[in-house]
Amino acid sequence: MRLRSIEHFLAIVREGSFSAAAEKLYISQSALSQQIKKLERELGGTLFDRSKHTAELTDVGALFVEDGGQILQIYQHTLRRIREIQDPAAGMVRFGISPFYSRYYLPSILPPLHRQYPDIKYEVVEDYSGKLEALLLERKLDFALVPSLPENPKLEYKPVFLEEILLAVNRHNPVNRFSTPGPAGGLPYMALGEMRREPFIILKEVQKVSALCLSLCEQAGFQANVVCETMNWDTLNMLVANGLGVGFVPDLLTNTIEESIRPRYYRLNPSVHRAYSVAYPKGITINLLANRVIESFRESFRSIRVPRAI
Repeated sequence: MRLRSIEHFLAIVREGSFSAAAEKLYISQSALSQQIKKLERELGGTLFDRSKHTAELTDVGALFVEDGGQILQIYQHTLRRIREIQDPAAGMVRFGISPFYSRYYLPSILPPLHRQYPDIKYEVVEDYSGKLEALLLERKLDFALVPSLPENPKLEYKPVFLEEILLAVNRHNPVNRFSTPGPAGGLPYMALGEMRREPFIILKEVQKVSALCLSLCEQAGFQANVVCETMNWDTLNMLVANGLGVGFVPDLLTNTIEESIRPRYYRLNPSVHRAYSVAYPKGITINLLANRVIESFRESFRSIRVPRAI
């Protein structure tokens, strides 16, 4: 079985017909048909229903779309690993991260990493965690930085740091009077039950943390009155600062808004943390270059501090 035959089969599926695929591949339709017939003989099954005018897949064809794609992905992965053995210092690392964390962490991580390994190039995909996990399963990323929970059963998750989830309240909101002192030099506490009558701003449902935040309110004995949903924690933080409602934010945002309008931030009791992890497909060995980047991320997360807004 030749890899090119698999590529041509997938091109037919992608283009929707033999003629369109042949034109895209710059080969004759008859040559393409002969390749597919040879592939069908090797597989022992028919890939397309020839009675249809379009390239409609049979059950065998539908199965081979997934497995054939994986064969090509494994081949490409093997080629990359061979190149790394021949030239360990050069290559491309493809990783995913949310735009929010990209903004706050990559400027502190990538420049020193580039100085250490100047020949490594980076392809950074910024999207929400669900999309990044889908790209991992398609083998379009080496790894992604995503929250651990909930987990996709087809992925491995290796925690790199814990972040604390805090409650943000507008500084002029009367409910601030219900706070209690925290440890010396630390943030005060707020009983979440005091927020039962407050409007909430949350992240959209596609964000992993959304379910966690709604669950925290339910555990406190009420259902959150959600007045606004957003995709970005920075936006949520600023909406709280401007009085739209209260919301949950990660601890790294406590110093990112000018002090005169900054919300009050409170720890919950018991405190709430979530693990942020490196994720990659199960059964796949992380390549040498990607491992270097991951280790740099792990070390940097221990020491990074977000600059105070001025």
